[in-house]
Amino acid sequence: MFHYIDDLMLTSDSIEALEKTVPSLITYLQEKGWAINPQKVQGPGLSVKFLGVVWSGKTKVLPSAIIDKIQAFPVPTKPKQLQEFLGILGYRRSFIPHLAQLLKPLYRLTKKAQVWDWGRTEQEAFQQAKIAVKQAQALGIFDPTLPAELDVHVTQEGFGWGLWQRQGSVRIPIGFWSQIWHGAEERDSMVEKQLLATYSALQAVEPITQTAEVIVKTTLPIQGWVKDLTHIPKTGVAQSQTVARWVAYLSQRSRLSSSPLKEELQKILGPVTYHSETPEEIVVTCPEKSPVQEGKYPIPEDAWYTDGSSRGNPSRWRAVAYHPSTETIWFEEGDGQSSQWAELRAVWMVITQEPGNSALNICTDSWAVYRGLTLWIAQWATQDWTIHARPIWGKDMWVDIWNVVRHRTVRAYHVSGHQPLQSPGNDEADTLARVRWLGSTPSEDIAHWLHRKLRHAGQKTMWAAAKAWGLPIQLPDIVQACQDCDACSRMRPRPLPETTAHLARGHNPLQRWQIDYIGPLPRSEGARYALTCVDTASGLMQAYPVAKANQASTIKALTRLMASYGTPEVIESDQGTHFTGATVQKWAEDNNIEWRFHLPYNPTGAGLIERYNGILKAALKADSQSLQGWTKRLYETLRDLNERPRDGRPSALKMLQTTWASPLRIQITSKDTSLKPQVGAMNNLLLPAPDDLEPGRHKVKWPWKVQAGPKWCGLLAPWGRLLEVGGSVNPSVI
Repeated sequence: MFHYIDDLMLTSDSIEALEKTVPSLITYLQEKGWAINPQKVQGPGLSVKFLGVVWSGKTKVLPSAIIDKIQAFPVPTKPKQLQEFLGILGYRRSFIPHLAQLLKPLYRLTKKAQVWDWGRTEQEAFQQAKIAVKQAQALGIFDPTLPAELDVHVTQEGFGWGLWQRQGSVRIPIGFWSQIWHGAEERDSMVEKQLLATYSALQAVEPITQTAEVIVKTTLPIQGWVKDLTHIPKTGVAQSQTVARWVAYLSQRSRLSSSPLKEELQKILGPVTYHSETPEEIVVTCPEKSPVQEGKYPIPEDAWYTDGSSRGNPSRWRAVAYHPSTETIWFEEGDGQSSQWAELRAVWMVITQEPGNSALNICTDSWAVYRGLTLWIAQWATQDWTIHARPIWGKDMWVDIWNVVRHRTVRAYHVSGHQPLQSPGNDEADTLARVRWLGSTPSEDIAHWLHRKLRHAGQKTMWAAAKAWGLPIQLPDIVQACQDCDACSRMRPRPLPETTAHLARGHNPLQRWQIDYIGPLPRSEGARYALTCVDTASGLMQAYPVAKANQASTIKALTRLMASYGTPEVIESDQGTHFTGATVQKWAEDNNIEWRFHLPYNPTGAGLIERYNGILKAALKADSQSLQGWTKRLYETLRDLNERPRDGRPSALKMLQTTWASPLRIQITSKDTSLKPQVGAMNNLLLPAPDDLEPGRHKVKWPWKVQAGPKWCGLLAPWGRLLEVGGSVNPSVI
């Protein structure tokens, strides 16, 4: 019995058996609550229509009504009608070989924002699809006890495969599938396309063939590729990892596989044997190697540096070749080309115009030009300087370069652009390529005039005014005018950027902490992570085990840290979500804690906590060589680390007990300007009393005001209030 949702088909070797079973099946379904429509019950008989296909014996064919409907379908006049036609064919695609290639012109018209343009090509594809439906073959039922034959064909437009099986002396088709190339697949070599088609075909027929043996027949021979891909050069643009995935699957399915999992895999999926239709006629040749050599560093002193630029609309380009040894500069200028074309023009000037037969060393920061010289030029030459029947960019220059490099030694170097320290020669060439030439409109003078007219306004204001007034200047002209203005540089000096490669340390212990998470670690007492904290002044380290590295765990651990060592002034961390989250930042704000984040790609800022994390993990593994049960020895390890001297310094606990000199700047004033404080012999501060006092105990009004920094709020006294101070006055000793 076969079923699809609520459609059932019951099969048997005899009609008599079906006549006895069908009533019982209907009764059973009705008892289970299913409603059976007698008008939709077919048979018993020799054929039945099931899921839009007529099943007759061990074959299935398209219904004649469907064939007639497709033949009578009118020529589409809008995308909706075309989509309906394609939907009818798509449901029955397994009956029609090469269907995707036939319908490729029609699918183009169904794309979004595609202009409806029904022409001769579309009409021919429409008629060919109707003929293919009319010639559709009857498909057989797959026998899992017999081997299957899988024909995989590859063309420039796409690929397809047909599943066949020999039942007796007859070769019966089981189904057909086809697909066109998409995206980068069109640029793959034919061998890579054959590997992809075979890989896709075997995966598609897995539910049908299962454990049956499969004989794969391909257009190109792939046995050698499947057996050993390591010694065969790259022939196309497919990624190496992608090709390796195809070959690994094809190799494991193959009878030639040496994988230890071969037998286990072939119990699930049957073995595969690869054959080629015409192996003696197809020779896969490696592409010719480019005569231009890839240069190896260091770059010779006699190397040429080339660069090009293009700007404006319409574009104007400049190509520059610079020879640092002889201070020689070649350049050309023109209109209507891109900066990449100008880069190639600069290389072309050196190769075709440099006299003599000595070796040429050329440096370029254009990756396209560099790869074109060292890899693609030989392949373009064999393809008549075309890519997919389209002429390559700069064809005439590539042809001239090809004619020269075949008879002269040329080495190409790729250098990084805009790196004056690493490649000063390329930076000089880049500067020369950016040099502006005088045009018909002196846009630089207009930009300076506009800057003065708007009273030294900024770039945005100038750009808005230029567009509103229709001035023929570009944004780079405005930027340059602002940078050239001496008045602006004096009025609005640019502050130097704050250095980022700096490790800030607290002046006193327990002021500034760095924190981080280590983990995931082996689960121990329910914890898999640890929040590590290190005091930047003393080096004191603490760690708190937590189950998860999230905001709740961060707040809980820092609360324990504050209970032991007080509230820190600054906490530094990386930019993980467990630190940057709104909950953690709100908690820090409520506790008057300044939170600072380490900048990415500046490891010195987080160097302290990272180094201590490594020390802690190494110490936890010192005894058992493992982190199993790490929470049981965490606090003992922290005690040992905090009591151990490091880098010639006292231990962290010793540093914590040291009295740290903290200068405090205070300001003492009085309403009586004649009274001035003095410093005693023991550096004590002596303040004159407001009146002469006799020996004894007194309580007087204190007229002094003592004011310190914002951290010492308790010492502040308001101006209009005199403090009452009590004390004793001792008689003088003679």
